[in-house]
Amino acid sequence: AVTAKWTDPGILKTLDALGAIAKGGVYQNGYLGMDLDQATALFTAGKSCMLLGGTWMPGGAFETETKKGAMKFTPGLAVLPSVVAGKKATYTPYYGDAYGVPTKSKNQEWALELLRYFMSDEGQKIGALDAAGNLPVVTTIPQSAYTKVPQGVKDVLALVAAYGSQSGWTSEVPGAYGQTFLNPLIQKLQEGKTTSAEIAKAQQAKLEDVRKNGL
Repeated sequence: AVTAKWTDPGILKTLDALGAIAKGGVYQNGYLGMDLDQATALFTAGKSCMLLGGTWMPGGAFETETKKGAMKFTPGLAVLPSVVAGKKATYTPYYGDAYGVPTKSKNQEWALELLRYFMSDEGQKIGALDAAGNLPVVTTIPQSAYTKVPQGVKDVLALVAAYGSQSGWTSEVPGAYGQTFLNPLIQKLQEGKTTSAEIAKAQQAKLEDVRKNGL
């Protein structure tokens, strides 16, 4: 049986922390009006000290900006602090990336064949490892093929090997529920236009509605 509620103390504490960080001036000026590309550009130019990102960045934006000469430093990494004081913080992988074939596609067989190839060892080596230094979704590729994995990704893997990881929130629930409804409320919290209790109440009501009526 499901027993957790949005109004539980742990969730309220987390929401309070998000509000406190915003009020404390940790973020750059104008951050609520920025998209990820703008925030990334600030970071790679050395104009912000931290960037909330993921393992797709070392072989993506960081590599691109370094080759262009715009990024002149090698970034390190840090995990977000644990909600429980004194407990070791872990990574929260996102397992939501997916490909699909439209039901009205005119050539579903070829589309499925492309997906099958992309999920093969060869497809994952070319499309994930070699293209951007991303980790493949299969475990059958030989270790000798991992030469292009960026150091930043290797550092993440070392921490996961040492301390484990916890599946991310948006990997466990439908994206529309996990992000679409919550994100605007978090932004209002950071603007000082709502409270943690009001967000919890709204999200609990939305959860009960989704359980009853679906998305």
